[in-house]
Amino acid sequence: MVAGLIIVGVGVAGVFKGVQKSFGEEIDTSSMSRASREGVARLGQVGYIAKGVALGLVGVCSAMRH
Repeated sequence: MVAGLIIVGVGVAGVFKGVQKSFGEEIDTSSMSRASREGVARLGQVGYIAKGVALGLVGVCSAMRH
């Protein structure tokens, strides 16, 4: 159960990271065009949110199973 709750926490953190766009600090976009930077930001948002939701679901399933 504890492991499942930890996984849920990691998922929630991923969703927040995607919503707040805080992952942008980890990417060097200085050589990209404006359109490319916007595309990278949007894909990063979608990716982090999707990963967070998936981990959240796995965590819930794991917590319910034990």
